[in-house]
Amino acid sequence: MANVDISRLKALAKVGNKKLQPQSVANKIRSSYKDREDNMKLLYACAHDWEQLATRRREHERFMRYMNGQQWDDYVEDPDHPGKMVQEKVLISRIGITPISNNVIQGFVRNILGQMLSNKTQTMVQARRNEDSELAEMLTNTIQACLDANENTTLDINHVITLLSMGISWAKITYTKWDDRNDTDGRVSFVNENRIAWNQDCEDPRLLDLRRICEIHSYTMDELISNFAATTTDEQILRDLFKSNQFRNEEMNPKAQDVLGSLDFWGNTAEPNKCRVIEVWIKQGRWVLWVHDRASAELPKEYTENFAYWEQQAEIENERRREQALDAGLQAEDVADAMIEYERYYEEYWCVKFMTPTGVCLLDMESPYKHQQHPYVFASMPIIDGHAKSLLSDLIDIQRNINRQRTLLDALLAGSAKNTLMVPVDKLEGNDPDKYIQQLMKVNGVIFYTPKPGVTAMPEFLSRNSTNIGIWDILNFDMQQAKEISGLSGALQGQVSKSGTPSSLYAQMAQNAMLNFVLLFDRFTEFCTKRDGKLLKVLIQYYNRPRHLALSGKEYSSTIKEYIPEKAAAIANDYSLVSSQTMDTPVFRQRIDEYLMQMVQMGLPLDVFLEYTTLPFGKQLLTKLKSLQQQQQQGIPMDATTVDAVQQEAAAAGADPRTTEMLRQAFGNHARPDMMPQQPGAAIS
Repeated sequence: MANVDISRLKALAKVGNKKLQPQSVANKIRSSYKDREDNMKLLYACAHDWEQLATRRREHERFMRYMNGQQWDDYVEDPDHPGKMVQEKVLISRIGITPISNNVIQGFVRNILGQMLSNKTQTMVQARRNEDSELAEMLTNTIQACLDANENTTLDINHVITLLSMGISWAKITYTKWDDRNDTDGRVSFVNENRIAWNQDCEDPRLLDLRRICEIHSYTMDELISNFAATTTDEQILRDLFKSNQFRNEEMNPKAQDVLGSLDFWGNTAEPNKCRVIEVWIKQGRWVLWVHDRASAELPKEYTENFAYWEQQAEIENERRREQALDAGLQAEDVADAMIEYERYYEEYWCVKFMTPTGVCLLDMESPYKHQQHPYVFASMPIIDGHAKSLLSDLIDIQRNINRQRTLLDALLAGSAKNTLMVPVDKLEGNDPDKYIQQLMKVNGVIFYTPKPGVTAMPEFLSRNSTNIGIWDILNFDMQQAKEISGLSGALQGQVSKSGTPSSLYAQMAQNAMLNFVLLFDRFTEFCTKRDGKLLKVLIQYYNRPRHLALSGKEYSSTIKEYIPEKAAAIANDYSLVSSQTMDTPVFRQRIDEYLMQMVQMGLPLDVFLEYTTLPFGKQLLTKLKSLQQQQQQGIPMDATTVDAVQQEAAAAGADPRTTEMLRQAFGNHARPDMMPQQPGAAIS
């Protein structure tokens, strides 16, 4: 038996007959009752995973409270009632002190999000081979259009905040129906950290040892039927299964914040009108038979049963080919490469189950995706010993210290003597004390008194200066300490530097401050690459009809304006294409235009410049340029008014003077046809 390259065959293997077709809900529920014991064991394992993440979920909840200004809500032991817990704000209010918060975490988070949004990236599919460059551009347009439809920037903000608060964040890539568009398309979903769990014995920093992932779903009855019912019989079975939930008052739904904070794995006490369904992805193993016929153009096939039959059929065909070769005068070794190769192999594969908390399985199947993986993608800070530390976990203690100092300072100021006037009783000279105090505390008040005999007294004003007790020094110290711990310097915030600071030093300070965020953005960029790579594989698999791709707001050549499934399927299992992240900022686009202008001066055709420039008027001018070229080719003389109008449009759109000069050279001396390109793409003199 020939030794088959299993890794290569797995990469080339098509879905074939190994995929399990989902049964209807009616048949599945009837057949799942005998498997309820195994289903419950699986659910108990998932519940254990979910409970082990309770500490990390509480850390995230605490961080969100601090970020939103609720920084005195931590529970501490009540000294007046031993054994009981009380919130800090309640405890400190008992002694007449008002708790004060100085939220520095919010500024830190806003700065990180500002850095991310001001340095946006976009997904590009790059071809390793020159012959695939056009296909790569088509797929680039495909994935960018899908990301735009999913409002991906909004999801990215949530992922970054979760990385800051919890250290790990999850996304989900599926292909599903979009009811608002009456179509199906790829969907990128943000998975809330309170609803997902995975086997906690993972040690690999890339989580390659994942073998179990569960996600908690809370469906309304309509959502449940839409996701799992294929017939009216299925609908009735689902309604009977969740009978206790369908008559709940829909208007009594609590806030999402309250639900997520009190979510329970098994029950839905926080969501009494929702139907709990638990989605579990597990990695299992099985023996398979790989069969590869190198004499044909077909991809390798995989069989999960009847191994002896398929091996017998392969040997029968091989014997027929040997006899045919001998009849033709060939030796057996000459046709060795034309034989059918097969081998039994034990493989691991991903499958999914959708179950109720009572162990009833609504749907189970092997992964329907050709990438043969689960649909989840994770973003994570460095995982050391199975734990990912959140970036801002150390800043909470600094925040608490700042709040305590500010509250203590306020209490000292409130409890200290300030401008207290001590008046001897014999000096009142018959004046009413209440009126005396009223006039003394009144702005521009007047107090009449009788001076000593023989003393000439002139009217005078009584005033006192406030004593500086260092409140600003303490406040500046607190803020400086927070900046040093977080790395959020004034240069990074764009604050005005001290007088005499060189610009080079200021730029270096801002660059050094950005080093604190390099790790975060590197982890996030890697997440985007993995997410977009999995999304691209899903789109290639399920886009089975041509689609118009003019959704990203860009102009493309006519050959790639439309997604052609046949072209994408030809390399669906090849590795000649890779997805990556490229910069998409105003500064980056300006540099591209500058390089293009330099190329024009070196001979680059003007129409090529207008096709690839990011200037807002480029595409309009390219259209008019092609129209004028067609007029010239047809022998129609150019009208000077038309040429002037083109130049005026460029100037009105804010065109760079160098661009206007190029237009003047291209269209100058309106009656000189030699200054016009003779054909599209001809060089400009």
